[in-house]
Amino acid sequence: MKQIFLAGKLKRILATAIDFLILIATSALIFFAIIYPISFNASDYQSNSLTLLNRFEESEIYLTTVGDGSYSSISDFSNCYNRLDTLTSCVVTYKGQDKTINTLERTYHFYTQKYETFTGKANYSLDGFKNKVLKVGAEESNIASFDEVNFVITVTDPTYLNKTLTYVHDLVENTAELIYDSPYISNIAETNRTILRNTFLLIIPVVVVNCFILNFLIPVLAPNGQTIGKRLFGIKVVKK
Repeated sequence: MKQIFLAGKLKRILATAIDFLILIATSALIFFAIIYPISFNASDYQSNSLTLLNRFEESEIYLTTVGDGSYSSISDFSNCYNRLDTLTSCVVTYKGQDKTINTLERTYHFYTQKYETFTGKANYSLDGFKNKVLKVGAEESNIASFDEVNFVITVTDPTYLNKTLTYVHDLVENTAELIYDSPYISNIAETNRTILRNTFLLIIPVVVVNCFILNFLIPVLAPNGQTIGKRLFGIKVVKK
């Protein structure tokens, strides 16, 4: 006569844990090996990613690298905001490459030539850039003048030079945020997020079907009503 013992709690927990891990592993394998390659629109995603990088580069406020799809605001390079001359010419190292950037020139170009493209609002005139962006003559910026040919600024009070440097840095940083949030950038980024979201949502039916097979179909067809985890630990379903 066979003796039947109630499986210990630890055994039952381990069997359930094994079944859960098998569910996750097999669902991931099915999704990434079969579903993802079929459903993911790689060509559109890569095309959008390249367009996104080109638009960041177009702004002149960002540096980009096509190889790894990275981008960085020129406000991130603190060595360009140390002195007045570094606002006009500054060597930065980005992704192993040295680049010379002119912060004032790039900022001027964005607001007078590209602002409308990114925001939908009219580009600034030279006077508008001086008065509303650089705030020439205002105590806030401590900027006395702006030379739009050589892209050089002078300060009202040299004692407060750091105020000017901080103002320009904050201006560029805020401009980078404006660009990042602009429809010209965000619409492309949202399209790519939608492509990824729609693809990864397909993992839900994969898990549901896989769960049905592993935790219902297999136990129903198995002689002792065992899931794979229960079989590994010798746990059987019996009638009392």
